[in-house]
Amino acid sequence: EAELSISGRTKDLLIDTQGTVVEVEEQVSLDSLPSNVREAVKLQVRDGEIVGIETLTRGGKLVGYELQIRRGLRKSEIQIGPDGAVLH
Repeated sequence: EAELSISGRTKDLLIDTQGTVVEVEEQVSLDSLPSNVREAVKLQVRDGEIVGIETLTRGGKLVGYELQIRRGLRKSEIQIGPDGAVLH
């Protein structure tokens, strides 16, 4: 796994033993998300605080978004698909 910082945003690359990039997680802003995903994020966050949002790309295809949310002292992660559906 490689961690990069590009223009103040993080980008994590998961690379297999052959040197192929398997997965990319890239930090993005709430404003950059499609409207259906933004609405799903707001429903999930409710009274929490968004700590971070990353795109998840596998095999060159966007497969979802990963949210890091804080509620009080608790942190949790939620994944939302490109269609706005909660993945887990």
